[in-house]
Amino acid sequence: MNYIFKIICFLLLTTATHAELTHKLIGKQLIIGISNYPIHQSWITFIKENHISGVIFISDAYKDANHVKEAISAIKKNINHKMFFCIDQEGGKVNRIKKNMIQLPAANTIANHYSEKEAFNLYQKQAKELATIGINVNFSPVLDILYDDANTVIGSRSYGNNPKTVFNYAKQAINASLLENILPVIKHFPGHGFTSIDSHTNMPIHKDIYRLIKTDIVPFKKSINIGAPAIMAAHILYPRIDKKYPASLSEEIITRYLIKDLKFEGIIFSDDISMGAIQKNFKINDAVIKTIEAGIHQTIIITPLENLAKIVKKIDNKIKGNKNLRNKIKQNIQIVEKFK
Repeated sequence: MNYIFKIICFLLLTTATHAELTHKLIGKQLIIGISNYPIHQSWITFIKENHISGVIFISDAYKDANHVKEAISAIKKNINHKMFFCIDQEGGKVNRIKKNMIQLPAANTIANHYSEKEAFNLYQKQAKELATIGINVNFSPVLDILYDDANTVIGSRSYGNNPKTVFNYAKQAINASLLENILPVIKHFPGHGFTSIDSHTNMPIHKDIYRLIKTDIVPFKKSINIGAPAIMAAHILYPRIDKKYPASLSEEIITRYLIKDLKFEGIIFSDDISMGAIQKNFKINDAVIKTIEAGIHQTIIITPLENLAKIVKKIDNKIKGNKNLRNKIKQNIQIVEKFK
């Protein structure tokens, strides 16, 4: 009887430990959006209990650098694991922090009016200021080619229509950021420039495979060759490569092309999985699973806390019964930890 009791206790303990493990595994895959200031304790508790890998600061609540600094400090005081503290600080119209922080011009302006050395100095100054407030990841620079000045999706966020120019200026942002211990994330792989639909609202489609390979991919290839440490995958459908899934959910594009063919060994982030391109075509929890299967190491999801908790629970249920997914996340964690 005593023997049977011990077996039951062991099984219960093993089950509980396994459940806890999968719960934390999911968190280590996710970058979540924080939009409220001051940051609520409920968010901090969620981050701690789920071992969330990182946060990205969004909305006007974090347009002041001091607010970002306070939020990072509050999170760090309550957690015991290393995290990514992320921002979109490209320059121009995509400067999330607008107060008490250097305001860089748009990429297009920098390429047209500044030398490469001047660009490097600007990016280094920005990186220093970001590091001072606790940011360690910047989702920048943009490597998309601007084919048409009337294209407002990328527009001034691009360095221009010449792949060489785009790479030369992106290189300054990459190297300057790394010098100040900011992880630069080049985007939107494998190229957004030829599309006219905004992935925030719907699914863009890039049908021209020749243009993609001969032009769009060039700045990304060159950046990988000089050691760019991180890439963001686009929510764009490239039907000549994968008819069903956009790059961010495509094993063909992420694992077979980016990782195997281009030999990229850094971190791969998804774009925000709650954007219209994904939400209108997939269930969010299914999309998160697809990013993992595709080869994405860090999945960004920006949604209210109540909704986020439900999504994590649904994913948790799927991962518990899927050893391959669990192993995939464990592999992702090993890669990510090298950069934290």
